[in-house]
Amino acid sequence: APPCVMCLAPATKQCSGCHAFWYCTRECQRKHWKSHKSECGQAKELQEMTPKKLLRDLDEREREFNVVTDLVRQHRQSSICKTVWVTRSGDMLRQDLEDARDLPGIKDQLDVLSGQPVVNQQATLNTLFSAAEGVSRAKSLAYFQKTLPVKERLKDLARQDDERGTTTVRPSDGQQGFGVALPGAQDGAAAANAAELGAVSAEAAA
Repeated sequence: APPCVMCLAPATKQCSGCHAFWYCTRECQRKHWKSHKSECGQAKELQEMTPKKLLRDLDEREREFNVVTDLVRQHRQSSICKTVWVTRSGDMLRQDLEDARDLPGIKDQLDVLSGQPVVNQQATLNTLFSAAEGVSRAKSLAYFQKTLPVKERLKDLARQDDERGTTTVRPSDGQQGFGVALPGAQDGAAAANAAELGAVSAEAAA
């Protein structure tokens, strides 16, 4: 099966409405439904991923990542409240928090703060989520870097389609398509879901 459209992990289930998208979990399908519900069940072309569409999706993920990052940066510059971070969501956030706890220096800081957990609750939260934000950003940037050769290949295919008046497709049923492989979740740090980035506040995280 193709990778999950949200996190690029190996997918196990397909959208029952249009059969155009694959998901690894019900949670990823639920998140994607916010944007997918308006197009689900439309014409057959939605069941086939073209180079242009996949390229647009990849570009949109990176654009959203940059927009959210810039919004949080501006907020920190203009607001008294600094406890807002850019993180990934769901299982990926939990993984980033675990990775952040093991970072050199962060583990020592958290160990010290844990000596007085009630008094240091806010400091612990700030330390952990600030570190998790760095982990999330590193994974997202690594993912975007890995997609560069993929995007170049997609541009070539899209250009060929324009020149020849053809439409190259990647069938949604997992059959052999135009031969472009996205970096998968198994690539570890490179597997990021930039589209699901969110601004997490201290109140929401508590």
